[in-house]
Amino acid sequence: MKILSRDMRKGRLITAGEYDPDKKIFYKKVIPAKHFFRIVDGYGISYEAFLNIKSKGCKKVLIKEKGGFNWSSDLKTWEDSGKVADFGSGKQFLLSLKFMHKI
Repeated sequence: MKILSRDMRKGRLITAGEYDPDKKIFYKKVIPAKHFFRIVDGYGISYEAFLNIKSKGCKKVLIKEKGGFNWSSDLKTWEDSGKVADFGSGKQFLLSLKFMHKI
């Protein structure tokens, strides 16, 4: 199922990723040149989407880089080690790659 989030800069809903309720995995496709946050050396999930997948019982996040690697982490890791920031598009949970597993 698609998980939507409001992009405050664009002023519209965007697809934050896909959630598989059977596997309890949130899949997020990213383009490293566009979505990589150098400030944390990692990736982000919109805060709104994060709360949505958490309420649905999500256990794992899988980041799929276009033309690159896949990165996996537990949702609990995002909560414990992630940082919340807002760079103009709305609040996001950011997590460094050092807390993710390359698969």
